[in-house]
Amino acid sequence: MNLKFSWQDFLWTRDNRDNNSEALAVEQMFIITNFVGLIWGTALTLVFTFQGQKVLQILSGLFLLSMILSLFVRSWTKKTRTGVFFQSFAFYFYLVGVMTMTGGILSPALIWLPLIIYYVYPMLGKKWSVFWVGLWTATNIFFWIADSLGWLPANILSSKAQRIYTILSVIFMLPLGFWLYSLYQKYFEDFRQVSQKQRMESSHLLHVISHDIRSPLQIIQSYTHLLKDDKGENKLAFIAPIEKSVLRISDLLGQVRDYENLMYSKEKIPLEPVDLKAVIEETLQTKQLHFPEKMIQVLIDFQEPTLMVLANQGALSAQILCNIINNAFKYSSPQSKIEVSARKHSNLVILRIRDYGIGIPESHMENIFEFSKKTSRPGTAGEKGSGFGLPIAKMFLDQMNVPAQLKSWVESSPLNLQGTEFTLTFKAVE
Repeated sequence: MNLKFSWQDFLWTRDNRDNNSEALAVEQMFIITNFVGLIWGTALTLVFTFQGQKVLQILSGLFLLSMILSLFVRSWTKKTRTGVFFQSFAFYFYLVGVMTMTGGILSPALIWLPLIIYYVYPMLGKKWSVFWVGLWTATNIFFWIADSLGWLPANILSSKAQRIYTILSVIFMLPLGFWLYSLYQKYFEDFRQVSQKQRMESSHLLHVISHDIRSPLQIIQSYTHLLKDDKGENKLAFIAPIEKSVLRISDLLGQVRDYENLMYSKEKIPLEPVDLKAVIEETLQTKQLHFPEKMIQVLIDFQEPTLMVLANQGALSAQILCNIINNAFKYSSPQSKIEVSARKHSNLVILRIRDYGIGIPESHMENIFEFSKKTSRPGTAGEKGSGFGLPIAKMFLDQMNVPAQLKSWVESSPLNLQGTEFTLTFKAVE
C-alpha cells in the first residue's frame, strides 16, 4: 500500500489541478477561505486566551479545528462541495456560539454571518444561497426573541476584547472580500463569457447546418422523383448526385457530432505515439475519393520513413488532417499540386501542408478558426462548405497542445506566392 502523502493532492483534486476552469476557481476560493479561517481562528484563540475568556477561547479553538477538518473532509471525499458544506456549517455554529455568549443581536460576531451567503452563492449555487438567506433571517429572529425574553446569558466579552474582536473582523474581512471578489471576476466571469460564446456558437452552428443541409436534401428529393419516373437508362446518372448529397449531409452531421463531443466533454482526449506518415497516407487515400476529377498531385516528402509524434490518432486523421487536406483539395485548381512535408527538429516534428490554390482573403484570415463567423467560400469546382472544418480542427489541435500556424497568399500577393500553408508542430516520440 502506498501511504505517501502529497500536499498537492491534499489541496487540489487531481482532475482540476491543471485546469483553468470553474472547478479550479471553486477550489481556490475554498482553500483561500480555509487559509483565512485558520489565521482568524488562531488570532481569536490567542486574543481570548490573553483576555482570560475561556469559553470563547474554547469556541475559537474548536473553530480552528473545524477549518483543519474541512480540508481533510474535502481531501477524503474528493469533492470540494462537501468541504464547502462542512466549512460553512462549522463557521455558522461558531458564530452562533459566539453570539450566544456576547450579546446576541448586538454581538460583533453578527457582521460575519451575512458573509456566508456571499461565499456560498458562487460555490454552491442559487438554491443553497437561498437556504442560507432563510437561515440567516431565522437566526436573527431567534436572537431578537431570545434577547427580549432574557434567554441569553450575560455578555461575557469585555469592552477591550470586544474592540479587539471588531478590529480583527475588519482587518480580516476586507482582504478576504477583495480576494474572493477578484477570484470571482477572474474565473466566474470568464466562465460566463465562455458559456455565452458557446451558446452563440451552438446557435450559429444549428443555423448554418440547417441552411446547408437543405440543398442536398432538395437534390436527393428531386433525383428520387426522377428515378421513380425513369425506365432504366438514366438510373446510374441519377444515383451519383444522390450519393454525393448523402456524403455531404453525412459530413455536416459528423462535424456537428465532433463539435459537441469536444465542446461538452469533461475529459481531455488521450494522447499516444502516432506514425505521422501512415496517418497522412490514410487520410489522403480517403479524401482523394472526393476529388477524382481534379487530378491533383500530392507530393509527400518526409525526412525519415517513420516519424512518431504524440497525438490522438483518430482525431488527427478524422478531424484535423481530414479538414485541412479537404480544404487544400477544395481550393486548388485542377491538375495543381499539394505538398506534404515533415522535418524533425530536436524533440519536435514540423508538418507542413502546402497547396497552390486560390488562397484565403485577408478579410477571412482573422476569423478563419471562429465558429461564429462565416468564412466558407465555394471551392474552385463549386464545392460547398460549412465553414466549420478549420474551427473543429483548431479545437482538436488545442486539445492535443499542437501549435498551428497558417499562412496564405491570394492572387494579388507579392512575388505571386499563391496558395495556403499549414504548419503543425508536434512533440516527437522516440
